[in-house]
Amino acid sequence: MRWGILTLTLLLLATIALAQSEQTGGKPFLKIRGNRLYLGDKPFHNVGANLPDLFERFLRGEDEKAIRSLKTAREVGIRVARCFGSTWGPELFPIFENDRERWLSAYDRMLAAADREGIYVIPSLLFNANMLPWHVQRNRRKDEHIVDFLTPGSLANDLAVTYVTTIVERYKNDPRILMWEIGNEYNLEADLSKQWKDRLANQIPTSDQIRAFLIQMATLIKRIDKNHPVTSGNSDMRSYAWHIRQARLKNRNAPDPLNYPMDWTKDSYEQYVEMLRFFNPPPLDVLSVHLYPPGRDHAAWLPQDDNRSLMLPWTRRAADRLKMPLLVGEFAQKVWESGKELEAHWVKDFLRQVREGAAPIALIWSWEFDEENPTQSPYTVSRERTPNLLRLLTETNRAIAGKR
Repeated sequence: MRWGILTLTLLLLATIALAQSEQTGGKPFLKIRGNRLYLGDKPFHNVGANLPDLFERFLRGEDEKAIRSLKTAREVGIRVARCFGSTWGPELFPIFENDRERWLSAYDRMLAAADREGIYVIPSLLFNANMLPWHVQRNRRKDEHIVDFLTPGSLANDLAVTYVTTIVERYKNDPRILMWEIGNEYNLEADLSKQWKDRLANQIPTSDQIRAFLIQMATLIKRIDKNHPVTSGNSDMRSYAWHIRQARLKNRNAPDPLNYPMDWTKDSYEQYVEMLRFFNPPPLDVLSVHLYPPGRDHAAWLPQDDNRSLMLPWTRRAADRLKMPLLVGEFAQKVWESGKELEAHWVKDFLRQVREGAAPIALIWSWEFDEENPTQSPYTVSRERTPNLLRLLTETNRAIAGKR
């Protein structure tokens, strides 16, 4: 009898596994082995792209425009697209609360369209840390800001929990999602005192509050979803991140703990690694950074050089020390100006290093996005605007694919 029950149990588990495999087309989930990323038994390595408003296009019913961008991305070997996993601003978020079917239908269509092009998606679930507070101000008439959003029990934080739970629960068994990202560059909001800019206390998040929120959301995702890795979405560290945190900690028992002089001293490499560890705590799986030419904000141990990507090997070394695979969620420099494609020496050097294995996944900012916006336009890549860069991107991905 015991062997009969065991056999039936194994048959049931096999049936469930087969059903799940058929539902997802047999696609494997991204897995972490040591410091490397794998799909099935093969290492995963790709230069992908940010298609920031990909989900918003489907939500607005602009499916054809979104599908065209996915098709052109596939043509240069892009296999990963990072996008807003909700909406950037609060204008469209009421759809989630009032017409959940429309919202989830947009997600379904986005994933189906990306899958047809062989592209995996990284949704940045709560991309803009100010979006839900803005939504609460507009629609709930409560004056919440970013610190409230980071704090359990607030309206904005409760909405974050509801939203993340809804999306992750729906797609927890869907390998078209490559990994979950919590938000965008939250670490850059940390420890900027009233003396840097005078504002209310609930508009001044500390590094401790941001870290606690990342742990809260990562723990929530992991409780629901056993299949997908989770990353923070952080940028690289400010070159003085450790020092401004220490300045705040020295003042934490003062009558006004957020009113302190900023310490702009640049961090050492060991302090840089410490801050990467601090802002990427367990249960996060993948170390996230965003890398751009540094200008004057270069690391203390590096010269100022906007023609070579000097930071990338040091960040990779830090990721190896932290025993985490590295995701460069954004990399870019100005590639378009006055109607002409620019040389982009820093990007070329960055791609050379990624081709040689410096990062398993690196995502260019940005793909056919907001070309009329003067802030975004210099960074927007497309076949028409930046043909030389696209040729290099294609060659890089072909070389990477040839190594697998």
